[in-house]
Amino acid sequence: MQLLQLDDDLSYIHKQLSKSRNMIILTGAGISCSAGIPDFRSADGLYARSCGDGLKGKDLFDVMVFQRGEHVSQFCKFMSDLRTRSLNAEPTRTHRFIQRQLRSKRALRCYTQNIDGVEHRMGLQTDTQLKWKELECVQLHGDVHTLRCTHCSTVVDWTPELEGRFQRGELPECHECLNIKLIRKLSGKRTGGLVTGVLRPNVVLYGENHPLAETIATGLNNDIARSKPDMLVIIGTSLKVHGVKQLTRLAAKAVHARGGVVLLINDTTLKGWDNVIDYQVLGDCDSFFALHEAHSQGLVSPPTTPSKKRTKLIPMTPTRRKLTDITNISPAPSPKKRRTT
Repeated sequence: MQLLQLDDDLSYIHKQLSKSRNMIILTGAGISCSAGIPDFRSADGLYARSCGDGLKGKDLFDVMVFQRGEHVSQFCKFMSDLRTRSLNAEPTRTHRFIQRQLRSKRALRCYTQNIDGVEHRMGLQTDTQLKWKELECVQLHGDVHTLRCTHCSTVVDWTPELEGRFQRGELPECHECLNIKLIRKLSGKRTGGLVTGVLRPNVVLYGENHPLAETIATGLNNDIARSKPDMLVIIGTSLKVHGVKQLTRLAAKAVHARGGVVLLINDTTLKGWDNVIDYQVLGDCDSFFALHEAHSQGLVSPPTTPSKKRTKLIPMTPTRRKLTDITNISPAPSPKKRRTT
């Protein structure tokens, strides 16, 4: 049996992951890349793939897309394709790590920005209508696997008929709105002022709030204030969305108050987060959790000479970098450096 030699800092991180009993997990598109679902902002991401006719990729995820008739067709086809990719996606090693943490009650909650619904297909509870304590994964940006009416907010499942309409670039009319109009007509009442909504994917676009924003905000505050999280693990996200930035800062502050660690695992480094994130592991998240499994199974030997300081930026293949002491880094804007011995 081969033992891998683990870098000091990675060894410390794996130990923190193993001993955490109340972690909060925040995920982004990076955790689904190996499942065949591209991320958003990379050179080969969804934004780049969706561009065409002078349209910026981000515009397809803006609520104003419904006001631009020439873009609606592209939006519909894109969402249909994304749903198909999501249905064919297999859970990744990272998804399975999250599932194990939640089912073993070692994770308090997972908050995901992803709309692919992989967590739900794995059997995790994602229905925000449930009691908060029963909710395992909070879908911050909704789910592409249901449709919602733009007028009456009725939520329906996809059908072959509806899927065909989207593939043709059409937003179907809401059957509930049509039924209400029909009932009024049969009753001899006026129908001229009634609005018939259209069905759109039940996802949160730029420029709009989550339909259950208050429920999520209340639940998040409860997780942070009452549940006392001891670790924040951020995976596969560049933290560009304003609301997610706020969530990260609030959760990190609660974790630091308990002396816990905030960890980011991502394939690119993030700047401007030094006062919030304690460790950035640069690399593929599935590879990292494969290494974590090996560490948990005793297949990795500890470092021979423990370091007195820890690196701020830790690549998956560690190289020597400038060392700084960030053992108890403060979430305040200008933390004071601690002296080391």
